[in-house]
Amino acid sequence: MKTAMFDRLKKWFFEYTAAFLTGDNAVDTNYLLKQHHTLRVVKNSRLIAASLGWNREDAVLAQAAALFHDVGRFTQYQRFDTFNDRQSQNHAELGLEVLTALPLWRELPRSQQEILAPAVRYHNAARIPDELSQNQRRFTKLLRDADKLDIWLVVTQYYRTVVSSSQNSALEQGLPDKPIYSPKVIAALRTPRLVQAEDMRTLNDFKLMQVSWVYDLNFKATFQMVLRRRFLEKLQAALPANKEIRTVIAAAKAHVERFAFT
Repeated sequence: MKTAMFDRLKKWFFEYTAAFLTGDNAVDTNYLLKQHHTLRVVKNSRLIAASLGWNREDAVLAQAAALFHDVGRFTQYQRFDTFNDRQSQNHAELGLEVLTALPLWRELPRSQQEILAPAVRYHNAARIPDELSQNQRRFTKLLRDADKLDIWLVVTQYYRTVVSSSQNSALEQGLPDKPIYSPKVIAALRTPRLVQAEDMRTLNDFKLMQVSWVYDLNFKATFQMVLRRRFLEKLQAALPANKEIRTVIAAAKAHVERFAFT
């Protein structure tokens, strides 16, 4: 993708997302959260693509996938007042509806549409479908890594600073903040494998799912950024201080270190 087209898409993104702002700070906070998140995912995509030595046009196309990946969040929050896909609608599918109706989308070469559409559609999926081509898979994997890096940033900052009077149910997925976690969730981390959303019952389960994301990373640069930004340590600080939690966090960190340095 040429830089000039990306600049047009970025202009559209700002205009599109600004149209959701209401003037009510309580509502607009979550729209702005997703707008700022998107821009940081664009930056993460650029960093990962550079680490892989991708050519200029592929690197810009990866940034376009990042720009598009959460456009469905704005309609989702407007319609349902939540970012929880299970309680509303899959935001990736909503995003594709927005994109495919966009006149600028129809200006893109078919080859670029065939990269962007599955990257957006599967950026939040439990797994990438086998039927995607190798090229589609590499862009989708890069977006998934870039997205996780910023979600970790957002949630660890939130967990560190939140108090009961400023809790954000959109960031907590509407889960109760109880001092317990579910056996299925801790069992998944012991395996180790990704925690499934349907097994979450408490906010601690959600935090442990975020720990499990390290088992779904794809690129050395991503593992290195996880270590450098100390996301696992920050998640551990937000979880119960017991041996079971320390054990699964230590295993996750060992996994990250192995792939960061090999």
